[in-house]
Amino acid sequence: MDFDDALFWYRQDCFTAEDVTRATGLSERSQRELLKLGIISAVPQAKTKARLLTSRMMKRAAVIAPLNKSGLSLQVAGKIVAAAVMLEDFYFDVIDPWNAVFDAAGPFDHTTGLFPRRTQLRDFDKWIEPDAPKETDTLDYRILIIDMRFVVIGRLGVSGELTPDLTDFIWWDNAMDDHVKGRVKDGMLQLSVRGTNDHWPVPFGTFDVTDDPKMIPFMIKTPTSKDEEKAAQAGDNPVSMLTINASLSLRIALRRLLYIEKPPDA
Repeated sequence: MDFDDALFWYRQDCFTAEDVTRATGLSERSQRELLKLGIISAVPQAKTKARLLTSRMMKRAAVIAPLNKSGLSLQVAGKIVAAAVMLEDFYFDVIDPWNAVFDAAGPFDHTTGLFPRRTQLRDFDKWIEPDAPKETDTLDYRILIIDMRFVVIGRLGVSGELTPDLTDFIWWDNAMDDHVKGRVKDGMLQLSVRGTNDHWPVPFGTFDVTDDPKMIPFMIKTPTSKDEEKAAQAGDNPVSMLTINASLSLRIALRRLLYIEKPPDA
């Protein structure tokens, strides 16, 4: 498949389990587990048809994969990624082959249904070139887990913590964006699995809990001053530091999805 064919195939926004495995390394079994947990959702279709995922769900899986590979369960890795609001609302759109190739600021062609192609790729879009190196960037979005407890998502400081047995992620309510909405059931905050429908206000869209029956339950905690003091101390003098470069994971997954490069085991 040449690049243009792969690009227009990508625009269809429906990917099989095999496609997602090729891009992210997550097995079909792991994908099924994430579906059961409500971390990802499939494209609505007849039950007799093969399960398909959108690019947004594929990208979510692409960031879950390295967290899971580092030793976290799929549930914990999935909740951390689902809590990364800025990652999904901004980076998922910025790190995208369609947006890299076509200029949405240019005139729209109603005949072809396309914006004009860029005459020159922007620096942050050059990952899509065939010989592009897998470089990190100072603006990359990272997820850190300090001392296997405190979770730092992006650049906003501590966003939550892992339970002592590492079986769940607890979201600190003072780290939640104001536009995150959900419903509370049995003392747990539940957010829809759907990306742009999770948040408010515009441009992220309205939130309607009836829109998707699958909800991700989050444990919520109001951190005490002692919690915040311990987090600051751990950040200054960490015993261990697990770092995941979410931006680089997305770029690599998209290159593999579009057949620009092969998975390591191919």
